[in-house]
Amino acid sequence: MATMEGKKRLPLWVSNLLVFGFLCAVVVGYFVWQIQATRETFISKMKAVTELVARIIEVNARGAVLSQQTTEEILFTFLGNTARFVDYLDSVEPFNTKELTEFAKEVRLSGISILRADTTQVQGPDNWYTEPAPALEPVPRLNYDKNRHLYIFSWPRQEIKGWVVVGIEAAKIESLQKQLGLPNVIEAITRLPGISYIKAASPEAGSRQSTPSPPLIIVERGRITVAESKFIVDTQEITIGLDASPLSESVRSLWRDFLLFSGALICLGTLLSCLLYRQQSLHVEAIRAYERNMSEQREDAALGRAAASIAHEIRNPLNSLSMGLQRLHMEANELKDEHRQFIEIMLDAVRRTNGIVTGLLDYASPQYINPQEVRLDLLVHNILPLYQARCAQQGVRLKTEVTCKDPVAGDPGRLSQVIENMLKNAVEAQPHGGFIDIAITRSAGSVIMAMTNGGFSLSPEEAGRITEPYFTTKPSGTGLGLAIARRIITAHGGHLQVSPRRGNTVTIQFELSLFTNSHTHRKDRLHSA
Repeated sequence: MATMEGKKRLPLWVSNLLVFGFLCAVVVGYFVWQIQATRETFISKMKAVTELVARIIEVNARGAVLSQQTTEEILFTFLGNTARFVDYLDSVEPFNTKELTEFAKEVRLSGISILRADTTQVQGPDNWYTEPAPALEPVPRLNYDKNRHLYIFSWPRQEIKGWVVVGIEAAKIESLQKQLGLPNVIEAITRLPGISYIKAASPEAGSRQSTPSPPLIIVERGRITVAESKFIVDTQEITIGLDASPLSESVRSLWRDFLLFSGALICLGTLLSCLLYRQQSLHVEAIRAYERNMSEQREDAALGRAAASIAHEIRNPLNSLSMGLQRLHMEANELKDEHRQFIEIMLDAVRRTNGIVTGLLDYASPQYINPQEVRLDLLVHNILPLYQARCAQQGVRLKTEVTCKDPVAGDPGRLSQVIENMLKNAVEAQPHGGFIDIAITRSAGSVIMAMTNGGFSLSPEEAGRITEPYFTTKPSGTGLGLAIARRIITAHGGHLQVSPRRGNTVTIQFELSLFTNSHTHRKDRLHSA
């Protein structure tokens, strides 16, 4: 039979595994394709951006060269005209140093030097030009003195032998050239969003002079990922690094989606695989719960009948024994003290036996509840005085903490019995001193009463049986106190819980619903019934 059941289940397991494996393969293939497509799309966009940046740099580089040429042409014309004018004025009336200095200031030149045919030289201001006399060449020339930041124009005199040399400051022109130059352009473009860096260097041997579509590679630079491309502009090799973090973020997002989807598939496969077992377990559990409930009902019914029979058969003799012993104790004056002590012991045994019968009847009797508006803090306030003297005698400290005074729906008599049973057990568990902490709090739509005390010496396994009937560790106990309390709380629709703590401490608490108008209607129906 087991073999046949295994054969019947095998196709189901195999089909589940095949479907799950097929779905996983489809998901893996789809996400690999998505990652590749995302990478190709990103690289395509980055190539377009790289080509655009390369063209901008190339245009600006050509513009810088053109600007420099234009500037030098303008300077050549301006300084040439100035030199010719100086030559003309000097030929009419020779300049002296002071006059040249004033004239240079007037036309905003750094200085003027005149070399005459007799090799005499006049400068204004003095020593502004310390270079040796230029060779007598038939053409004018413009030179740039980088160290002194000057543009110097040499003009061969036309009528007589000699030279006119004029100079002008190059600071503003240098600033303009710097702004239009390649380094400044690169620095400005680098500040744009999405560009990590732009580097200029001398090209390696064998590098091509132009790269219409430079290759793009993804590299790691420290902690960042960049898309890097290289191309040649004039005599410089330009390396552009674009921020590739969007690609990394997209790939991470795809992997995150893949993991989430894979997790969902795993959960779905697990759920499908366990569905049949879960249904069978629930069915078996329902049958067991039904049988357990029927067994408890039969047990309660048998216990009720037995309790009624015991009460009828035992209480009458017990009453007779109790009355006889009491009369003997009061009227027999000739009894000795030891005989009277013996009678007291017998009366105590009769009372204890009667208490056992009463407890048995309480546990076996149906728990009829008459719900009313009850405050647990008032019930505790009324019961505590009954045990204060005994607690003081045993050295047991009593502490109450009430943070909720809202009423619950309950039977005051039954709930008083629950609280008294809990308090009695706590006091009896600490004959040599201890503590009892009572707390009443609110949780959502219910009220919780918790009692914590010491003197608890049961193991965790035994603690789970403390509310079972007849389970007790006291020589004179019946084991029905907490069992009755649990039945009363259950009849109220609540829950009683026992929680062992560290240090031989235990907390017993129960939870009851708050009083509402619906409980009033229920109370009226019970009264009418």
